[in-house]
Parts: sequence; structure tokens; C-alpha cells
Amino acid sequence: MQRELRQALDTAYSRLRDGRAEPTAFAGNYALGLGIVVGGQACGGMTEQEALDERAHLGMLAALYEVQARIRSDSNVR
Repeated sequence: MQRELRQALDTAYSRLRDGRAEPTAFAGNYALGLGIVVGGQACGGMTEQEALDERAHLGMLAALYEVQARIRSDSNVR
């Protein structure tokens, strides 16, 4: 993977790890990360396997965000 793509993805991932982010901010950062992956693969900056791995990473971060949001929601109800 090209170094610039890795740096851009790492930046997007760090923003996605903010468990207190508003849903719209999370969605924007998720779209940014996905755009980097799709664009990186399209321009030959990453292999198909690297793109698959990065999409899986994005999915994991999305699932983690959902879990954290539910925990916050449940604790606010009590």
C-alpha cells in the first residue's frame, strides 16, 4: 500500500475510534475511510486483498461504535 494512503487511513481510523463522536461525525469519517479504500484500490495504490482487509477494519470500527452507542443509550435510560 502506498505510504500516503496508509497515513490517510490511519487518520480516518483515529477519528473513528472516538467513541463519543456524534452519529453524523462518525458517518462522515466512515465515508472518508471507505472513500480512501475504494479510491486507493481503483488507482492501484492498494491491492485487492489490502482493500478487503481495510473494509473489514472499517466494519469492525462501525460495529464497535454501535456497541458503545448502545451502552451509552442504556446507561442514560437508567
